[in-house]
Amino acid sequence: MGDERFRERIFRANVSSILFHDPKLDVTETILAKLNDAKWLKKCEEAKAAAPPAPPPPAPPGNQKPKDEHK
Repeated sequence: MGDERFRERIFRANVSSILFHDPKLDVTETILAKLNDAKWLKKCEEAKAAAPPAPPPPAPPGNQKPKDEHK
C-alpha cells in the first residue's frame, strides 16, 4: 500500500512539472490506441493467466489472529 502511494506521488510530481506543451508533440492518442489494441490486450490477458497467483497481502497490525500457545 505504501509503495502504491509512493508511485502515485512520483507520478503526480512528474505530471505537475510539465513546463512546455506543444500539440504537435502530443502522443497520447497514439499510446492509447496501442494500449487498447485487441492483439495487445490479448497478450496481456495471456500473460496474466500464465503468471503464478500473487500471495495475499499481510494482515494489518492488530488484526492478526492470536497464536494458540497450547499446541
